[in-house]
Amino acid sequence: MGKLKSWQEQIQDMVEKGINAAEDSQKKLAERPFHYAEKLEKEVREYSVKGLRKRYYGASGAVFEQLRTLNTQVGSFAADLVAKLERETRETTGAVSKASSNAAKEVSKAADKSAKDVSSAARSANKEVSSAAKTASKEVSSKAESVSKAVTGDKPVSKAKSTTSDKTSTDKTASA
Repeated sequence: MGKLKSWQEQIQDMVEKGINAAEDSQKKLAERPFHYAEKLEKEVREYSVKGLRKRYYGASGAVFEQLRTLNTQVGSFAADLVAKLERETRETTGAVSKASSNAAKEVSKAADKSAKDVSSAARSANKEVSSAAKTASKEVSSKAESVSKAVTGDKPVSKAKSTTSDKTSTDKTASA
């Protein structure tokens, strides 16, 4: 039992010390606001309400005047920046317009040259086709006339022609 009594007393002593420490801390913390309030009270007594109002309006007026000045400076800076951007845009637009005009001229020249080349090639091809058609027409007419004469018996067919017709009749005989 003696041991329990000893522990109980030790616990009560520790709790008492904790309470005392908390009380001291609380008093120290509470003292600070009172200390500042007393100091402020002394300073406030030095000024009248009218004087404080005058100082407040003077200070706030100065702050707002500085803000207005800053706004004017920012506006001026923005105007200069916008003017510079507009000038650069005009210059760039002019350069782009000139470059696109030059490109259009180059494309037009290339298109004209290509059109001339195509037209020339078409005329040349037309002449060649026309010449080949005339030659083929003459050959067909000549062969048709030879075949017609051979059929009617007016004139014997040339050796090359009779070889072809001999082959044809040989093929007909072989297939029969």
